[in-house]
Order: sequence, then C-alpha cells, then structure tokens
Amino acid sequence: MNIDTIIADTLIDLNARLWVINTRLFSGRIFRNNVNENGIIPTVTTSDDKYIEVLKDKKYDAQCFFDVLPEGQMIGAMEKNTVRAMFMVNLTKLYPTSTRTEATELAKKEAFNLLSCNFDLVSSGISGRTAFDDYYFEGKDIADMSPHFLFRYDCISFNTNC
Repeated sequence: MNIDTIIADTLIDLNARLWVINTRLFSGRIFRNNVNENGIIPTVTTSDDKYIEVLKDKKYDAQCFFDVLPEGQMIGAMEKNTVRAMFMVNLTKLYPTSTRTEATELAKKEAFNLLSCNFDLVSSGISGRTAFDDYYFEGKDIADMSPHFLFRYDCISFNTNC
C-alpha cells in the first residue's frame, strides 16, 4: 500500500467518524508548489485540475489536510514517510458544553485515536500557531485564538509503492 492510499483511507475514516454533525472539510494530500518567503501555501487540486488553498476557512467547524514531507527514506523494500496531519477547529462548535481546555484535549484525543488506526506511528501533537510555522496564510497571527484551535500530529508510515 502506498502513502496516498493510506491518506485516502484515513480521509474515509475522518469523514465517517470525526465530528460528523459539524461542517467539515477534510482535504487529502497537499501540494507544496506554492512557496514564498513566508512559508508554504498548501493547496489541493479539484476535480477539474485547479489548485485551491486549504488553510483556515471560517465557514467550517473543522478542517484537516495532510502534508507528506519530502524527505522520504527507503529501508529495504519499504519506504518510510512522515506525514503531517494538520487540524484547524472551532472548539465552541465541536464541543459547545466544554471549557476550552477540555475541548482542546478532546479534539486532540479524537484525532489521535483515528490517526493511530491508519498510520504505523503517531507522535505527540504540536498545538497552537507553532504547529503551522511552515505554512503561510492570512490571519495566521490570530488563527489560534479562542474559539479556534490549531494542532498537528506527525505520523510515520512504512509502506511499499506497489
């Protein structure tokens, strides 16, 4: 199974199991084509081969995209990939009866549990604006202010490209 298949399977699980009563946009693998002096502008392609940015659209309660880091490593017949699972959520919409602290922990736990089913290893998460330091988008300075929350998990996958 290759990395794109793993990401596609993870997207199916995200859409079926994570924050299902909310408005969500779970994008697949991003392209790192747009890079400027401020960072990567993550984009995905649409069905008609247009590129669209996937960062912080406030009309969604939850967003996620996957960034496969370019430094893959071959280990025998296996390829080791590091994949960033990037989450942007509105805690008030996802957990209306929880405090911000409770809601952040719930969001991270639910995302971690789902990712753990699809990747070989999921590292501890990075929360807040620093999780998105490699990426550029308007409003980045305030993107993690309540009720919004940014976090990521770095996932490892050992797979073949067959």
